[in-house]
Amino acid sequence: METILAPASLIFSPHNLWFWIFTSLLFSALVNSLTWRLGPRASQTIPRPLRWALVLLREGGRFLYFVGLPYLALLNGLIPAAQAGLLNQDWLRDLTLALPLGAGAFLMLIFLRVLLLWRDKTLPSGPPAHFGVALRESAYQEIHWAFYRIAPLLAVDDPARGMALGLGIVALEAWLNPAWRERWRNPALALAALRTSALAVTMVVVFGIIGNLWLTLGLHVIVERASGWAWQRIAGASGQA
Repeated sequence: METILAPASLIFSPHNLWFWIFTSLLFSALVNSLTWRLGPRASQTIPRPLRWALVLLREGGRFLYFVGLPYLALLNGLIPAAQAGLLNQDWLRDLTLALPLGAGAFLMLIFLRVLLLWRDKTLPSGPPAHFGVALRESAYQEIHWAFYRIAPLLAVDDPARGMALGLGIVALEAWLNPAWRERWRNPALALAALRTSALAVTMVVVFGIIGNLWLTLGLHVIVERASGWAWQRIAGASGQA
């Protein structure tokens, strides 16, 4: 088994999964910081036909980053498919565990929203994203989070500790993003950021129990959509009270 304190010569080798994670973190921090500095006004100076080309380029780049990079690491044998939750699944057992876990995750998010409303009834809940957008973003998040947790899982003997370390890498990447930090200062955006954070924690727990990435992804989509709808309903009912 690898150790987290591996020699630098190994960590910064393309044959080591930590190299890929470090590269992903660095690329994310640089792109997010550059985008933040340029701001939305930069795109307004670009002719409209070129804006569509930039949108396609951006979405293509996001797909390569969130899906292509982990898939390339998988093809190079750096990610064991079974430990990543891709193969050797007991679907009946996993589904039996996934249903109550998904219900528990949904109820926890509902409790969180009620608790926040109890403290401040003015906190807004933004409209839910289009289903296609929500499905795409949920898939990106789950694949990305799985990519970040597999190296710690391989590095330590305790699965719970490994997943906690993987969640720490996800939190580090988020903190390095200035747009993410700004969301927490804006009440109109803070709730969405909080729901994403809560989903990250709950889905790590779900994956740790069932070990099935496909079912975890399905639960992520269902819980994300259901909790978003419920948060809006709860906020609306509170505003009418």
